[in-house]
Amino acid sequence: MTLCHLLKDSIPMTTFASSKPQRLTDRLKHEILERKLRPGDPLPSIRALMDLDQVSKGTVVRALKLLSESGLVEHHPCRGYFVSSNDSEQVASDVSQIVMVSLALDRDLIPYYQGLCNVVGNQNDMLPGIYGCNAHAAAYPEMISRVLRTRPAGLVLNVVPEEVVKLDCEELAQSKVPMAFIGSGCESVRMDRVIMPMDMTARRMVQYALEKGYRDFGILSQSPNNSDQIKWEQAIIDTLAQAGIQIPTAHIIRAHGDHGYAENPDPVIDMQQALAHALSQGIKPRVLLASHDYPAISALRALEQANIRVPDEVAVLSCFSCFGYDQQPNLPRLTTIHSQRQRMGELAGQCLLQRIKNPDLPVCVHHLPIELAVGESG
Repeated sequence: MTLCHLLKDSIPMTTFASSKPQRLTDRLKHEILERKLRPGDPLPSIRALMDLDQVSKGTVVRALKLLSESGLVEHHPCRGYFVSSNDSEQVASDVSQIVMVSLALDRDLIPYYQGLCNVVGNQNDMLPGIYGCNAHAAAYPEMISRVLRTRPAGLVLNVVPEEVVKLDCEELAQSKVPMAFIGSGCESVRMDRVIMPMDMTARRMVQYALEKGYRDFGILSQSPNNSDQIKWEQAIIDTLAQAGIQIPTAHIIRAHGDHGYAENPDPVIDMQQALAHALSQGIKPRVLLASHDYPAISALRALEQANIRVPDEVAVLSCFSCFGYDQQPNLPRLTTIHSQRQRMGELAGQCLLQRIKNPDLPVCVHHLPIELAVGESG
């Protein structure tokens, strides 16, 4: 099941668990806990599960063994596996769900969820799940509200500046659901938080560019104008000013991603068009700094179409990596800042487990270190 289906069907995604047996275990466990398979119901045969999930017999046998050990299913020789009828309600009530809800594009959810599963997937009484809305900002607040109404044991939430999506911070604070936030946003809500400040990524990338000898800079900024974006741009301007360098206003190129963050699944076309227009007007900085990989890929495409060599004529540097976008066919591998999404998922999961065990712990904020990944683009 894809993440796009999640928005429609509101079913947690567990397709990125750490092993094939665990993925199958989580899927069947979810169907049992959601009462799609009721006490006494037979599970599909081993052959049927092999065909349905495209896995080996050994994977199915291992998954059924895990379910049996959890008490959710019973094995009847010569008959098969059945949902437990003895104390099944108690078994179900003993298994709680840790849910992640994210505004990110589908492809960027994979490492977050892998990290969450690394921590929560090892807990016998916890089932990790994830909801994504593929950057459909209007759907995000309602998705969060619907998840809160299910009363999960804990919630990992991607929070963003209110200029991007305005969340109901009061609803979050009053829900009494243990939470860990990834990112900035909802600053009025005191929650455990994992962040990589954009101004820090900007300073690190400018430092790298100056060490490379670049002096003529341009900025690519693709998203609605928001507090994070403003801090990122200002950090670049201030850091360069300390080195005696000013960025001309014409070298700051912005695009709002109207196509890429709506129906069109290509999140780079708007910036590509904006940069192509700038190039046609003779605007050609020696190095382009992008807020993240999507506008950076836009730059590589636009420069390729204009027959401008990267990095010989123009270098392109990204300040935040996006899953699967650091390597594009026929384009140079980006120099970027490693986003560490898997580590974010792990830290958020650890915070939640600690918060669930001890709600009175002081609020914990993790600042991730800035890790530069040098590629071929500059």
